[in-house]
Amino acid sequence: MKKRILCWVLSVLLAVTVLPARALAEDEPLKTSEAGIEMIKRFEGFSPRPMVDGSQWSIGYGNACDPADYPYGITEEEADQLLRESLAYFEDSVDRYIELYGVELNQAQYDAVVSVTYNLGVAWINSSYRFWSHLRSGVENFSDNQIASALGVWCHVGTAVSPSLLQRRIQESLLFLYGDYDGSAGESFCYLVFDPAGGEVDTDVMLYKTGGTYEEFPAAEREGYYFAGWYDAPEGGERILAWDTVARSGYAYARWSAKPVAEPVRPDSPDVPNPPVVPVDPDPPAARYPDVKETDWYYPYVDALTEAGVISGYTDGRYRAEEPVTTGQALKLILLAAGYPEQPPVSTHWASGYRSFALQRQFVFDGELGGLDEPITRGLMAKLAAQALGADLGGEASVFYDTDSAYVMALYRLGILEGSIDAATGNRMYYPDHTTTRGEIAKVVWTIYNR
Repeated sequence: MKKRILCWVLSVLLAVTVLPARALAEDEPLKTSEAGIEMIKRFEGFSPRPMVDGSQWSIGYGNACDPADYPYGITEEEADQLLRESLAYFEDSVDRYIELYGVELNQAQYDAVVSVTYNLGVAWINSSYRFWSHLRSGVENFSDNQIASALGVWCHVGTAVSPSLLQRRIQESLLFLYGDYDGSAGESFCYLVFDPAGGEVDTDVMLYKTGGTYEEFPAAEREGYYFAGWYDAPEGGERILAWDTVARSGYAYARWSAKPVAEPVRPDSPDVPNPPVVPVDPDPPAARYPDVKETDWYYPYVDALTEAGVISGYTDGRYRAEEPVTTGQALKLILLAAGYPEQPPVSTHWASGYRSFALQRQFVFDGELGGLDEPITRGLMAKLAAQALGADLGGEASVFYDTDSAYVMALYRLGILEGSIDAATGNRMYYPDHTTTRGEIAKVVWTIYNR
């Protein structure tokens, strides 16, 4: 969106009502600095001849024009002069509004506001828009993310988000917040473009400081549905949580549910239960199962959990440690070990309540889970355990040769799993696509109880 002649007229009309603004306690009003002018030039680009810019003609550094007035084009020196003359009008508008409402700006903030006004016109100076409302209320009352997001919404061409306008709003945010004219100060912002997937949002773009956390998301509504969170893919993908670390720009897609969805629990929340300790007996009795020997690596875990009444064998007396654990068994064992209460069945299957609980808490998704009597993979088991524990997913490189799963690494850091070393290559392996055995789940569950 470029400047409009109407904006100039409005600024002239405003001149008859209020006095020019002052810079903090200085005697002279602020003017756009040379650094601010150079930044505007970089974003506008130079056009030596009239060109169609949206619904109007422009020339030089984005100045509206009648092409008949420039049959031979314009030089950079002439364009610079034209830009400075135009800026005087927009500076006048900014001056009078901030003086009228007692808004105080430093030089960098002033340059950022003039850049926005030169690009958008004065229409944004309206109490219904968040950035102007934040200025009037005092920017110190808002987070950096809130200030940047209030600027970032002005990034559309029609209804479509313009990446180039988003980059301009990001640079103007850096200038306003940190005095950074060229992106060299070491701070940066990422953006999320929100797709409500049939619903409605109060804003479709928000900016977030890189390396920080998301803090908040737009409010989302859809008639007849419950909001189930923002995800990084239209289907599947991972949920984007308020405490996640901001690392890159992208899209966020709304999910909707026909039933209420439980809110995820922060990893540091007191609501995350503290499970009881199940000790390993240092002097265990004879093996409880004929197929579990004291020399087996999983023996102490199976024995301790059996003693505590957490697990049991089959009706024939055997434990069958090498057999796959079912999805239903894994759900119950991991959720109880993590401290969550027993879940009564919600259908004919004994484990249906645990499945429903895990889905409501969004530890896993419905499409990931197979049948409750089918084996669960080691990869999905790791995700279920990490999510149920509210584990920090971190961001460091995986120590495993065959997976870069953040869930597997989270459990590795907690000492819940360690994988195995391939004898031929020396690589640490996890085998995420293999099924989880009953011996393996015993160690995982015991370690969760005793973490």
